[in-house]
Amino acid sequence: MTEQNISLLAESHTAYGKKSFYRHWLRVMRHAVIIDTDPRVLSALCRRLWQSLHSHVLWTLFQASHPELLSGVILPNERIAIVPRQKNGETHVTETDTISHTLRIPDPHQVYDDDDGQNASSSVYRHLFIANEYLKDLESLWASVQSLKRQIEAVEQDLISSLCLSAPQWPTSTLEMYHAFHSSLTFHGPFSVATAVLPNIRRTLIASPPGSPVPAMLKRVALKAARMGHPVLLLHCGLDPSRIDHIYFPELSWLVSHNLAPHSRAPAPHDNVMDLTDGFGKELTNLSPKIEQFLSLYAHAYNQAWEDFSRLPDSSSPQDDPGDTEFWVQEILNWQPFQKLIQSG
Repeated sequence: MTEQNISLLAESHTAYGKKSFYRHWLRVMRHAVIIDTDPRVLSALCRRLWQSLHSHVLWTLFQASHPELLSGVILPNERIAIVPRQKNGETHVTETDTISHTLRIPDPHQVYDDDDGQNASSSVYRHLFIANEYLKDLESLWASVQSLKRQIEAVEQDLISSLCLSAPQWPTSTLEMYHAFHSSLTFHGPFSVATAVLPNIRRTLIASPPGSPVPAMLKRVALKAARMGHPVLLLHCGLDPSRIDHIYFPELSWLVSHNLAPHSRAPAPHDNVMDLTDGFGKELTNLSPKIEQFLSLYAHAYNQAWEDFSRLPDSSSPQDDPGDTEFWVQEILNWQPFQKLIQSG
């Protein structure tokens, strides 16, 4: 299988406020271009670069506040990143030697005030935090169900065995692990990008009850895979950045997905489905009422956050022409790392 061009969320509105992985991308890249400009101009620039570099493996980044706009381009094989300058302080351009080039592109309209929804609403984040606390309560209950624990251990062993069969013969000493979000709450409800644009890959879908220990298991598998020498992309839960929703192995074109709402998908005929939603027996006799209660409270709090979000003024970017970006595209492509990339085909 070959690597796929994929789309990712670099940030999300979470239970702990708006979080991003831009700083992470700067740490793990060999080279980075920081773009300081209007989001519309940045999106147009990224789309032109995507067209110019379409023969290479590309990962495109999107924002939580403006999911219709591109906010960055990653070339994972060459470890080159093009990302926006973070005005909220999350990315300081003086903190890393990775940054090789900074472009400040003037906004042709000078009317766009982009706070990116940094303080979307205290009530939105409060309800997301409450929802996450109920999810933790569910996790505590499921942790005591030994039959589920044994099923998850069996899945973990199966995944690791598959990874061992395809492990690189000479792994590097550096763990190659990348981070992004899979989903985020937006003005239009839950938004996700990653699994929808991976059309021709191997998929393992793990179905489990909400609050099960599957995210912790996926984190263990990802770490073991990285130690074997596999590059690993971890796709985090939009509600809680510490949880893992999916693991993607780019060199194997293999997605291991926790198939749970709001990011569940109908299995395709070729998908490998592991169903952990049944077989608990009498262990749930006493726990079922509490599980149902916490699940209802979790759903209510999450839906309340969505409702609060929907009442806010929509900060989607105006759709006027961002201006000609061709000069800036050539400015980036003339940069030495891209010249080597273009010359190599």
